[in-house]
Amino acid sequence: MKSVLVIIFVVTSSFSFAKWEPCNNSYFDSNIRFFESNGKVILAVLNNSIYISTDNAESWIDKTIGEYTYPTSSVFVGDNIFVGTSFGVYFSSNNGSNWVTRSNGITSMRILSMTVSGINIFIATEDGIFVSSDNGNNWVLRSKGSINGEVKSLKALGSNLYAITQNSFYHSSDNGNTWVIKNNGLNIKSLREISLIKSEIFVSTIEGLYFSNDHGNNWKEIYPKSDIYGLSVSNELVVFFDGSTVFISSDRGKNWVTKKKAVFDHVNLASYNKDNLIIVGNYLGKIFKSSDQGDNWILTNNNLIKSKVSELAKAGQRLIAATSNGIFTSSNNGDVWHPKNAGIYKSSILALAVKDDLLFSVTGTGIFKSNTGSYWNQMFYYSSINNDHFKALTTDGKNLISATLKGKLYKSTNNGINWDRCQNVFDENVLSLCYDNDFLYAGTTDGFFISTNHGESFSDYSNGLTSKIINSIHVANGIIFAGTGGGGVFSSSDGGNTWISKQNGLKSQYIRGFCSYGNFIFAASIDGVFMSSDKGENWIEINDNLTNKNVYSVIVSGDYLFAGTSDDGIFRTKLSDYGISGLNDFSQKTLSISPNPASDFITIQFSNKELKPFVTNYKIQIFDMLGVEVISTPAPTNEEKLRIDVSHLPAGVYVIRIGDKVEKFVKM
Repeated sequence: MKSVLVIIFVVTSSFSFAKWEPCNNSYFDSNIRFFESNGKVILAVLNNSIYISTDNAESWIDKTIGEYTYPTSSVFVGDNIFVGTSFGVYFSSNNGSNWVTRSNGITSMRILSMTVSGINIFIATEDGIFVSSDNGNNWVLRSKGSINGEVKSLKALGSNLYAITQNSFYHSSDNGNTWVIKNNGLNIKSLREISLIKSEIFVSTIEGLYFSNDHGNNWKEIYPKSDIYGLSVSNELVVFFDGSTVFISSDRGKNWVTKKKAVFDHVNLASYNKDNLIIVGNYLGKIFKSSDQGDNWILTNNNLIKSKVSELAKAGQRLIAATSNGIFTSSNNGDVWHPKNAGIYKSSILALAVKDDLLFSVTGTGIFKSNTGSYWNQMFYYSSINNDHFKALTTDGKNLISATLKGKLYKSTNNGINWDRCQNVFDENVLSLCYDNDFLYAGTTDGFFISTNHGESFSDYSNGLTSKIINSIHVANGIIFAGTGGGGVFSSSDGGNTWISKQNGLKSQYIRGFCSYGNFIFAASIDGVFMSSDKGENWIEINDNLTNKNVYSVIVSGDYLFAGTSDDGIFRTKLSDYGISGLNDFSQKTLSISPNPASDFITIQFSNKELKPFVTNYKIQIFDMLGVEVISTPAPTNEEKLRIDVSHLPAGVYVIRIGDKVEKFVKM
């Protein structure tokens, strides 16, 4: 595919047409499918996730069973929770902190629906109705073939069981042994859900809401010609909604009050109500609650929205977010985020590193590894002493380096299996690490340091830095950028030997992170996001519609720039809104050097012909290991290889840079 670089850049104070938008900041995996409660604990069940609230929906905690279990139904038996999934029944006695399977005797693991009556738990499967009387330890087939079609909803009242399929209502008066169809007066077009309160039965359909108080022998339509979703019934209220309007009745459906609010856009999946608390959920993963019969609504999953996003990373096509509530990933450019915290402490994730197909993450007391993010294994535990904790993590593709806040460095050369302590070279707090080829950069509270031996020793390269608190480090197009805590942005084009302040247009002195895309540099700060197209010489504020400007991290993925904020999750904005389109990252191209080692000449072979148009925009530079430029030559215009005389160079290791592409060679 032909690569095209089109950059239209107009220097203005802002891009009024460019807008930031939140990226599904609930961090749910969308689709609030149903709620369940025992009066003390409320479950919110999504496509594949389970969240639990113990404070009347003030906050929600992730208690997902595991990846790809797909919950379908749930019941409480006292304080115990049973969840039916596509892979059997799961049980928890501690509010979802631990789950165990309880499927002994079930012949079809796809659980369609479940209900409870006394000590009996009933489940509907593709093989029939099963019952357990011993807390789910064993299941016995109660009836097979008596119900024609998949059971969409199953409810129990004493010895009476009620079930609906796509087009029939079934009643059993003998605990599910025999079943009778009872459709008299019921519009049987696409039945949806059963809800019970004492002996009163409510059934929702795509064309109205129906009521029976005689076990379904006779039905009465109590709300006509409406597609009913999210039905819930309590002693006080009957609640349902049809996509954008909530309908509430306090007299069992004789009279209805509509509560149409802007927040109900796409609210069409689930509701719960008890003791005048109404909870509704939508397919965007948002949960709202009302305690005044729907007059006022509050978004309740704020503990997930209000997440600090300390770092953003990419692994293939996936985005990874390190947050104060754990790790989340997205494979569709931030439309939906999935929690990936199995095996890891979810308190706060401080740093991420991607090495080949492996993911590494850092908490205050540990380093964790995962091959997909589905499950994390702790590779290193650090016992906190004197309030010290892990702070930073980086990799050069071979080595992993992690630093604690108080200057201790640890290195792994075997994908985190073993960690060796580097000598303690820092008395200062380490805030940031960055590998660029064989150069390891460390930002501390007292300057910028470089190691050429993978962290065994460091040299101070702080000349010209008027602020020595180095929060972040980034290398782009052969230039090192340092984001400081109080001095804005500094850059060095000579390997850190000298630093120059780059503040023109930059309205923030506290820089937290960087990312680059071609010639564009983006800086995250406590005052929002800033962009430069000229190596940091000039900066432009790009914060239109960014409601939280306290930004910790930025990254480019696909057609978007993403920003992780202090407590409002992740936002994104389109690159095309800033005149950036058709840009194919130069760093993805390849080049080769031969011979290596070399004595007289080296030849640079541009193995990918599509690299050539980009090479012509750069010089070819050669640096020694001290960062001193020893050769600089224009890139070739017509040749696909370049021969360079290196006979005059002393023996040693050298680095070749073409833009932000870097390779090494050895001079003999």
